[in-house]
Amino acid sequence: MRARPGGEAWHQARRRAAPWLAGLLALPLFSGAVARAQAPRPIDPAGGLPPPGAGGATPERVVVVPIPPAQPPPRPFLMGFEFTHVLEEDGDLAHRGQSANAVGLRFVFFEGRAMRQHFALVHHWEQNGPVARRGFRLDLLSMGFPIPVSGAPLELAVEPILRVVRGEVLFVSEDDGPSRSLMRLESGFALAVSAAYRTWFFIVEPLSIDFRYLQLTRSESQSGFSRIWSVSTTIGRQF
Repeated sequence: MRARPGGEAWHQARRRAAPWLAGLLALPLFSGAVARAQAPRPIDPAGGLPPPGAGGATPERVVVVPIPPAQPPPRPFLMGFEFTHVLEEDGDLAHRGQSANAVGLRFVFFEGRAMRQHFALVHHWEQNGPVARRGFRLDLLSMGFPIPVSGAPLELAVEPILRVVRGEVLFVSEDDGPSRSLMRLESGFALAVSAAYRTWFFIVEPLSIDFRYLQLTRSESQSGFSRIWSVSTTIGRQF
């Protein structure tokens, strides 16, 4: 049987062209796969953004949202029961040899980290022989500067306290007779030690001195200088 002319040459040419034809057919498929791989992925609300470098997400495309630091809890205010005992008085406006005490409430408010306000409203009474003086005392402006010594659970602090204005309104009577009003103004300072455990606190002022400089009655006013030494303790809760 005779072979067809040019048959062997045709087969050789087809074998040579087969790899080129396969490459031309695979090129469009490969180009589409590359384009799909480089396209940005949609944001998944549940999973967030894809990691940088994966799926075309680059550091320039990742939006970093800063998380603000947690705010410290609001500082509480303190309310406690105060007891004060006068040790000694001397000076122009003093009453030597008398016994004086005060009982009432003290409120402490934090003003930032380094200062806190002390406000006191107490019942004050004095007895000097047949003369009795009873009324109330107001610490209108007192600033404390606590210096921490130890942390939780038992918080200890040393606190210098500056009393700018302390006022007393008293009613003076002698042998249960008619009374007359009396007003006194003082300023001073104290060195206190405070302790706080959970919601309870305790403040003691072993060293406290006030300077009395004005005394007013309905009939006259007296100015001078007197020193009043006292001790004070306060126990209460934080709110």
